[in-house]
Amino acid sequence: CIRDSVMSIFINRNLMGKPAIIYGDGSQKRCFSYIDDVIECMEQLALNDKINSEIVNVGPDEEEISVLELAKMCANVTGYNGEPIFLKDRPQEVKVATCSSDKARKLLNYETKVSLSDGVKKTYDYIKKRGPKDFNYRLTIEIDNDLTPSTWKNKEI
Repeated sequence: CIRDSVMSIFINRNLMGKPAIIYGDGSQKRCFSYIDDVIECMEQLALNDKINSEIVNVGPDEEEISVLELAKMCANVTGYNGEPIFLKDRPQEVKVATCSSDKARKLLNYETKVSLSDGVKKTYDYIKKRGPKDFNYRLTIEIDNDLTPSTWKNKEI
């Protein structure tokens, strides 16, 4: 459930004066985690011999938001006034992706401490301080067919 990269990409682009890029209509629903809320759980899962073989969803199961609503929230925080760019939806994309954190709460004492709006603000503050950066396509496309988004193939945006 760690999906801060979407938030970071939206904020980074907005700070560069560029719109968020949304695949599909933006109605896809997600729950977003702020890294501070999950890092301790990841450490426990890696280092605690009693639970390091467990499979655990770590992340919020509250504050579900659409990708379009998140893009607007990020634009609001950054002061970006443009509209997102909507591209063809990704094939077979899950429309609602949330997790249950019941097991994480039980085994790891997980709790969401940073709200979505605070996480957006903290991410904005970090990127603003560090400075926005151009996106670097470091990975090659493994599956290249008619369903692969052109932005991935052509490294357009």
